[in-house]
Amino acid sequence: MPNPKVVYDDSYHIARFIALISLELKNFEQAKKWAEITKSCDPERQDIGEKEFLIGIVAYESGDMLEAKRFLEIANNKSGGRCFSSDDKKYKQLIK
Repeated sequence: MPNPKVVYDDSYHIARFIALISLELKNFEQAKKWAEITKSCDPERQDIGEKEFLIGIVAYESGDMLEAKRFLEIANNKSGGRCFSSDDKKYKQLIK
């Protein structure tokens, strides 16, 4: 991808997948870094809370419940609750 990489549609997906893989590997520092990068990726992408949801789950899994709650509430508000799937009960429970 030519520079600046963050303007391309795929930049969001690439950063998101790196964050999720890092999270799966329990590399929380790397997961947080890439989750934060998604905020600047694909600026034309519709903002429905996906970026905040990712940051929230990374914070949750790394044990930062205050940060997790803050970002999960933003994601919930932006998405009208649609960002949570049936598998995300523990994340949704945090904001109740």
